[in-house]
Amino acid sequence: MSFDLASLDALKSNQDDGLELKIKHPVSGEPIGLTLRVAGYESDAVKKVQRRQANERLRKRITKITAEEIERNAREVVVASVLSWKGDEDFRLDGQPLPECTKEAVDGLLRRFPFIGSQIDDFASDQSNFLQS
Repeated sequence: MSFDLASLDALKSNQDDGLELKIKHPVSGEPIGLTLRVAGYESDAVKKVQRRQANERLRKRITKITAEEIERNAREVVVASVLSWKGDEDFRLDGQPLPECTKEAVDGLLRRFPFIGSQIDDFASDQSNFLQS
């Protein structure tokens, strides 16, 4: 069987550019009207955060890590993967249209609605998602 590695060229650029992820209700599985553009975990944006976290630990010579730090670092990686978001016309958050997509807004959304972070993590970590044409 012949395989041309060049057939995977789009993987890196798709991870950097991000792809759309429609967030689903945690019970029904139905789309809730929130769509995120998510970069893959091999993207430059996510790798930058992961390297900063590792460099900080090395610089401070941290050999022990707390559960809280693991959780904070993981959430920071998920936040870094969210490039943008949009809500359907009738999507609301606290009765208001979706706010501007900032790292702080994404972090707040993930703290309040952890199921969204789980869906982002599942999507961003699965490289096959970024081979879609």
